[in-house]
Amino acid sequence: MPSSAFCSKCGDKLGDGALTKLCPRCLSEEARAVFSPETPETTVPNVEENPSFASPDGLSGATVHYLGDYKLQKLIGRGGVGEVYLARQMTLDRTVAVKVLRPEIAEAPNVKLRFQNEARLASQLNHDNIVTVHESGEHEGRLFYSMDFVEGKSLAEMVKDGPIPAKDAARYMEIVARAVHFAHEKNVIHRDIKPGNILIDAGNHPRVTDFGMAKDLKSATTLTQTNQLVGTINYMPPEQISPDYGKIGPRSDVYSIGATLYQLLTGQPPFVAESPPATLELIKTKEPVPLRGHNPQLPQDLETICLKCLEKAPRQRYDSALALADDLGRFLQNRPIQARTPTRLDRSLKWGRRNPGWAVSLTLALITVASVVGLLIWHNSRLKNQIHQSLLSEAKAHLALKDRQSALDAIKTAAAIKRTPALRQQAIEAIWEPHAQLVTKIKCSGEADQIAFSFDGKSVAVQANFQQSTFGMDISTGHLPEPHEIKGITVWDLDTGRLTASTPIFQKWEAFAWCPTSPVLATIRGISNISTHPHVALWSPIEKKDIFLLTAVGRPFFSPNGKYLAVSETNDIKVFEAATGRLTGHRTDGVAFAFVASDCLLLQESNRILTWNPVEGFEKTLLPTKCKVLAVSGDGHFFAYTNYVNRVV
Repeated sequence: MPSSAFCSKCGDKLGDGALTKLCPRCLSEEARAVFSPETPETTVPNVEENPSFASPDGLSGATVHYLGDYKLQKLIGRGGVGEVYLARQMTLDRTVAVKVLRPEIAEAPNVKLRFQNEARLASQLNHDNIVTVHESGEHEGRLFYSMDFVEGKSLAEMVKDGPIPAKDAARYMEIVARAVHFAHEKNVIHRDIKPGNILIDAGNHPRVTDFGMAKDLKSATTLTQTNQLVGTINYMPPEQISPDYGKIGPRSDVYSIGATLYQLLTGQPPFVAESPPATLELIKTKEPVPLRGHNPQLPQDLETICLKCLEKAPRQRYDSALALADDLGRFLQNRPIQARTPTRLDRSLKWGRRNPGWAVSLTLALITVASVVGLLIWHNSRLKNQIHQSLLSEAKAHLALKDRQSALDAIKTAAAIKRTPALRQQAIEAIWEPHAQLVTKIKCSGEADQIAFSFDGKSVAVQANFQQSTFGMDISTGHLPEPHEIKGITVWDLDTGRLTASTPIFQKWEAFAWCPTSPVLATIRGISNISTHPHVALWSPIEKKDIFLLTAVGRPFFSPNGKYLAVSETNDIKVFEAATGRLTGHRTDGVAFAFVASDCLLLQESNRILTWNPVEGFEKTLLPTKCKVLAVSGDGHFFAYTNYVNRVV
């Protein structure tokens, strides 16, 4: 390295062969900062007790020294560029702090310009939470500026003994973020936010100070050398270390605020290593340890906010310091925050960006594995298709030999591999008989209107019309009535084809329904052929008698479990217990079509389709529409209806 190079922190000249951009003294200070999260501000006795601090080179050796209008009282801080004194401004009779440029580095390139730039930028920021700069000037060759004296501690001193309460840390940093956003609106980037540059005043309010590293976004002039590190290493965002991570801007300060918040909550910066170069490498390549890894009691939302600030890529941080402040405000108000905890995919993508070489190797390995697996799947699928086709051919061969059982066995094995339309057609051909075989022939004397199998498959009931000419004599006239047609129900045994029961011939039967759980029929009928008051009867074909009569009219149907019997006519729906005939529900609106559950009916009213539970007494509207006919699937999960525009839905 040429001998004309200077230390990037203090401006001292570097010797030939220097391996870093820091002089030995600054490098030592940075190393100490790694193990002590924040080096405390240097404080020395009164100038009267230590004249060497009161009389730096170029100033008078008097015990009490005046710097223009300022009476210097005590050295209260010393940094790489300047010294800060507690002073009294004589003309205004007020206590201030005066920062004086150190003479030993004043001749380094751009140091004076940077010091003047610091005073100029800070003086433009009139904000309650930014230390106000009053005046800048030069006295006997020494540059200085005066500012508010903040009587209190810095956050660095407060956190020296350990983390501070989470709510306090969040409140401090919310206020700091709003102050920093104010600076950003004035086109000023701080670039050195850290606990030591945030002072807590007597009112317990934070105030941002030390704009020595600040950048004026409006100015085309740069006072920083190319590749020169600016700021304090532990709080630097990656883009302040290398331009490969993006441009320095407002989001750079967001990172530093997050790093400061991290230290307030855990007691240490997010990245700590045995040397400054190692720390820089961690900042560029590693993710910080989650805050709850240091202290599991910390709030999850506050950890999420802090880690969002510490994202490597500026675009993944908060858009502005104001957005960060607002999210901290939501946390303090116990409201949902905007930041979201990174998912596993997010963490994987971050790892890939930090380790591109490993990411490429892993991606290639995954592609190779996926290709092999895909090839195996393709081969297995091809083999299954061949077996499937072979089984279909086998089924066809068995059918050609009239061996239907063997054909069905082959089809069953093929169905376990894959169900296809061709397989379905093959199954139909295997079970289809070209000519139906007559099992039982039932002879009715009249036209049959309804036929239904019992649920156990052992019986079939037939409703037919019968001609009856000997019903009885009309007493008033003494004449026999004309032959007339009545309806009756016969029950037949399917195994023998024999008639097992029939309804009394003198009663008029209309419709019937089998009970799902017992050989019982529900029928609607009149007491006589001329009755105008029909009833619903529960009739037993086995006992050949009525179990009981129900005062109801309409189409009867049972619930799936046979527990309830519904009788539905327009605007009159009654539900009975099938075992006792006890009325359990009655409504005078709508038409019931079917049970959709053991105790729930599907109804249609004037302008809606609904379900109704007659036992519990509640109902639920399914569709606000009119319909003509409703049908329910066997499992009760679906229903279809016809509307008034000739559509089935």
